[in-house]
Amino acid sequence: MHQPPFPPASYPPGRVPPQRVKPSGWWYGFGALLIAFGLVGGVALGVLSAFQAVNEIFDLQRTPVPSQRTMRFDRAGAYTLYYEYPGAAEGAPPPSTVVVRITTWDGTVLPLAPVDEHDSYHSGGYEGRAERTIQVTQPGNHIVTVEGRAGVTLAVGRGDMRGEFRWFVIAICLGIAGPILGIVVLVVVGLWRRANRAKLHRYSFSPR
Repeated sequence: MHQPPFPPASYPPGRVPPQRVKPSGWWYGFGALLIAFGLVGGVALGVLSAFQAVNEIFDLQRTPVPSQRTMRFDRAGAYTLYYEYPGAAEGAPPPSTVVVRITTWDGTVLPLAPVDEHDSYHSGGYEGRAERTIQVTQPGNHIVTVEGRAGVTLAVGRGDMRGEFRWFVIAICLGIAGPILGIVVLVVVGLWRRANRAKLHRYSFSPR
């Protein structure tokens, strides 16, 4: 037996069908996700960059003043020479003049150049200040000769410490920007939904 289709839902005169409030409530989840991503990502990136910076300091090749030793440079490129002594991180000058000479096995002396910025560090019992840079053209063992009075240690590492500092700054920006953007999204969505809800309520009993 054929059953007639159900008639469409009818509403009393003066009433309009219920409508969904816009924007969607899912935007609240997006705002909360921005806050969580900023906080968790900023902390994780900050801790990772801090550990990386500490590891770089520990991995520096060192020799006391005065001394001579063989250091291995695994890759060609720029290397930074740090002088380690008490007060280096505060900008105090070295307690004595330090003369560094780095030569390859065939006797070629690598030229030293002053650093653009005196980057410094103080971590894990090490305190140093960037003083010179060198360009290594051929990877391999090099003879490092350091002259001067005792009280200073020469530390050599690839590149500089500014890369890790930049990542730390990015971590701070992420930890601040994420929550701010998330809060802005939550506030804007809340105000927008409240205005639309009031508009729908105002017209829900309007005459047709």
